[in-house]
Amino acid sequence: MSRLYPPKIEQFIANNYIEVESKELAVKINITFGTNYTVAQIKSYKSNHNLPSGFDSRFRVGRIPANKGKKGEYPKGCEKGWFKKGQVPINHRPVGSERIESKDGYTLVKTAEHKKWELKQHVVWREHGRSVKKGYKIMFLDGDKTNFNINNLTLISNEEMLIMNRHNLRYQKQELTVAGMLIAKVINKRNKQLKKIKQNTT
Repeated sequence: MSRLYPPKIEQFIANNYIEVESKELAVKINITFGTNYTVAQIKSYKSNHNLPSGFDSRFRVGRIPANKGKKGEYPKGCEKGWFKKGQVPINHRPVGSERIESKDGYTLVKTAEHKKWELKQHVVWREHGRSVKKGYKIMFLDGDKTNFNINNLTLISNEEMLIMNRHNLRYQKQELTVAGMLIAKVINKRNKQLKKIKQNTT
């Protein structure tokens, strides 16, 4: 049975491995002997026979980079696709533009350049001199996410919103949703009291 590395191949490697990368050595062997050795096979052979190439790929101090003095060079013709200074992208949306968020169906408003988009209910809320406290959300009383009338918007805590969702206390009529909010407040207060009692008894 023939060996993977005949004596003539081994001798060739021994004579040519110094300061030669495995890729280059594999090419030399295959051209010389008409073989099909892979880079991985040559690497494995060198490793198994303790034949370090001595090739140091680290960048030495004082070594001149191959691209020195070539800063700014580029393939001819690629400048045609460059974005010119002051040029407005085709898909640019001006401040004040609106779009529908595909995931939740909320309307977003572009409030500043560099792609700053905010929920429209927040923008309307601020326009009426109101602020959104940390831990609170703005809710549509009639459930219509396109009805931005300030009278249809209300501020609700995250805890109470979660309770309303769990107990199906949100409706398409404002007065019913308001009643649902009151129920959620009561449930939330009860839960906090029960938690406090439990902590005091343990």
